[in-house]
Amino acid sequence: MNIKLTKKRTLILNALKTHHGTLSAADISQKIPEIDLVTIYRNLDLFVKKNLLKRFTLTQMKRSTNINTNRTIMQSAPTARK
Repeated sequence: MNIKLTKKRTLILNALKTHHGTLSAADISQKIPEIDLVTIYRNLDLFVKKNLLKRFTLTQMKRSTNINTNRTIMQSAPTARK
């Protein structure tokens, strides 16, 4: 099954491609405020299923509360070289 390349998906993928390193869904939402966060999460999940992205879950320690929080980070999958 192919993915239909919509305007929103193109914007999300471009945000990921132009950023070196990793981005969370919230980071992408800040870069593209016209796309709601739920749409970003749905598209990121689809991209992961289609192996366009890799998902990393990082655990951060909040200093003020000493509680661990999980933060999901997205990074473009490496391009295959021929």
